[in-house]
Amino acid sequence: MSLDVVNQQNVAVQQVQPPAQQEVRPIRENNFPSALDKDNWKYPMRRVAQEICPGVFLGPYCIATSQSLDYLTERQITHIICVRHSVEARFIKPNFENMERFTYMTLNIADVGSENIIKHFKPVKAFIDAALAANGRVLIHGNAGISRSAALAIAYIMETYQLTYDETIKKMQLIRYCINPNDGFVWQLKEYELIYRAALGCQPGNHHNSNKRSISMVDDSETQNQNRIFKSEPMEE
Repeated sequence: MSLDVVNQQNVAVQQVQPPAQQEVRPIRENNFPSALDKDNWKYPMRRVAQEICPGVFLGPYCIATSQSLDYLTERQITHIICVRHSVEARFIKPNFENMERFTYMTLNIADVGSENIIKHFKPVKAFIDAALAANGRVLIHGNAGISRSAALAIAYIMETYQLTYDETIKKMQLIRYCINPNDGFVWQLKEYELIYRAALGCQPGNHHNSNKRSISMVDDSETQNQNRIFKSEPMEE
């Protein structure tokens, strides 16, 4: 399947290059303190956004409507990825395009297994990396924040932190338990795992790589006191 990068509504993006020779300790379970477990997950939590990694939030459309400006402001959101099918465009849409404080990326993706979502993974990663590099914070939303937007978030975290698909969804469900990409998206995510690892020269199960991005590069004083699922530590001498 092609990974040709497509221009999504002329959104300008730039790829952030991780620093060279950044050594990290191989990822272990005790690097990932649990924020939630399924017994603590309550149904109303699916109606709000969760911070799935520093500066990146995943949630439903209801927290990106015109009535949700205060909610977005409190979380210092600056960039929004709006995911909807073209037939949903009348009611799932960018609501703050005329406000300079928000930068949008709008993607037309149907929540069906045959949809080619893999072609969006690279542009989405570039958009998020550019936002974080500019000290922004990103919200990814579809309709419910469960399948399409979750698949994009999984691809971003999987490649950024060099995890497998299985590792990524397991750790994301500690934060947003309701995520559930459709079977076609899961297949494409697993294919993308092989593609990005081949490009990096990684082998399955081998997380150590000198170009791996550390979570410490994007943490700030406000997020250091929060539980972090995605965390890497420098290797001991």
